[in-house]
Amino acid sequence: PREPGEAIPAVPVGSEVVVLRLENEAEEMLHYLKARGVEPGRRYTVSDRRGHGDDAVTDLVDIEAGSTHEVDDRLARTVSVVVSSRGDGAVSDIVEAGAELQLLGSTRWGM
Repeated sequence: PREPGEAIPAVPVGSEVVVLRLENEAEEMLHYLKARGVEPGRRYTVSDRRGHGDDAVTDLVDIEAGSTHEVDDRLARTVSVVVSSRGDGAVSDIVEAGAELQLLGSTRWGM
């Protein structure tokens, strides 16, 4: 059975997470996430959250490399993580929308 996970935008700022899997395998999404350092098995701290709706972004700090990666929440909601330490900061207001919306749009995944 698949290990249950949470979408990045639903995880509070200050949390430490490990990426379990990328739920959508559209090629453009995979390239976007890889370019921003988001890969299964890597550990991050959710360090900041800015914007609302389509402009919402989350900053992830790679715990091992110390680098910060900004990720669009519309795409981050398709990344499943396990929370190893839960923070008490904000969650994204984009959590309400479903990951299936990412399959639509001029670039096939809604960006």
